[in-house]
Amino acid sequence: MTKLDTRKLLAESAPVAVILAFWALLADFVPALIETGLLVTGVVMALFYVVSRGVILRGDYGQSERPTDLDETLRENVQVALPAGVWFLAAFLLVSIGRQLLLLTYRFTGLNVVDVVPVDAFAFAFTGAGIAVALLYAIVIGLPAARDGASTGATPAGTGDDD
Repeated sequence: MTKLDTRKLLAESAPVAVILAFWALLADFVPALIETGLLVTGVVMALFYVVSRGVILRGDYGQSERPTDLDETLRENVQVALPAGVWFLAAFLLVSIGRQLLLLTYRFTGLNVVDVVPVDAFAFAFTGAGIAVALLYAIVIGLPAARDGASTGATPAGTGDDD
């Protein structure tokens, strides 16, 4: 079995950021009623991408096993949290530091770049890409493992029902 590593998860989630950024940037140019539709469209397109990539990648990864103890469960979550965290950190830095830099630019130059630079659109895209990491992992590794456990009648580790 090949392991779905953090670098692969990060690389596979990058197109999600592009998809969401595209639709969020379009949404910046329309009235609020239409903006919501464009953002939802972006989420649907990103979701479709993640599901289809997950199904394709599933063939590259052999039988996955469910974690059997707390250490394995924590390790699995860290494996997902690292690439997702890159996207969440990028969104956080963009919103907190980026917005402050734009305000400083306005204060010192008088140029109103705050309204021109689409910080929220990119923060939305980066946050969505972070969520996509977890969804992709769940589709490629988690869902088949859960399905395999259900088909054999096995119960999740630690419940005591399989003793």
